Order: sequence, then structure tokens, then C-alpha cells
Amino acid sequence: MTPRVPGLTDLQPTDAPEGVTAWLGWAGDLPVTIVVEEPATEEQLDTSFIAGVLADADAWIVRAGDAVEEFYRAEAGTATGWSPEATFWAGQEWSIRFAECPLPEVGDLGVAVLFSGETLDSVEDLSADDADDAHGR
Repeated sequence: MTPRVPGLTDLQPTDAPEGVTAWLGWAGDLPVTIVVEEPATEEQLDTSFIAGVLADADAWIVRAGDAVEEFYRAEAGTATGWSPEATFWAGQEWSIRFAECPLPEVGDLGVAVLFSGETLDSVEDLSADDADDAHGR
């Protein structure tokens, strides 16, 4: 069953590995993916929380962009132009990935900012060979 999230349009199932259910939709120009990985269930999606984040998406994108600039200790301009994408998992775990961050340190896969609820957990260089290196900066 496709989750119903206010502010999210064209939510459609998308291909996913075994044990994972995923949907792709849009909040304005922002692509949004919702993912449920076993043993989590669709009932564990916090659609009210997702709707709240999406209602203030531009502010979250700016906050995530600021975190990326702090992580790399560099300025890169307006984060809303970095091709942001949002992903939500069961509960209140979510991320903003910047596919086209202009900082030269960011690799081809981009950079992700991970959140737990409204708390920023980490910034991850998705091109890093070792996840520990990405967190250790």
C-alpha cells in the first residue's frame, strides 16, 4: 500500500532490493524517496513527521547545506541549487543528499546530511572509501 503524505505528489512504487519497499514522489521540485527496510513495516512510517519536514523543506535544505559547508570548512553558495533529494525511513530517520554540491572536495556521488528527527546526526561524503573517514573529519 502506498503511504499518504500531505504535500507529497506522484508517490509511486520504485525498484528496490529484496526486503526493501520504496516509493518515489515529489514535494514541489524536491524528489522524495520513502524507504521501508525489513524488519520495519509501513506502519512504522511517521507520515505526519514527513509532512512537517516537507512543509518547511527549503529551511531544512539550507540547514543541511550549512552543515556541509561546516564539514568541509568552505563556502559553496545557496544549497537549494545543489540538486537536493530527501529520503525518509521508518520512524524519524531521514536525509538530504546533495547530488551536485559545488565544493571540489565532494565526489561524484555527492554528500548526504543525516537526521534523526530534527537532530542533525552527521554529514557523509558518499564517495569516501571508508565511512569512518567521512565521519572523522
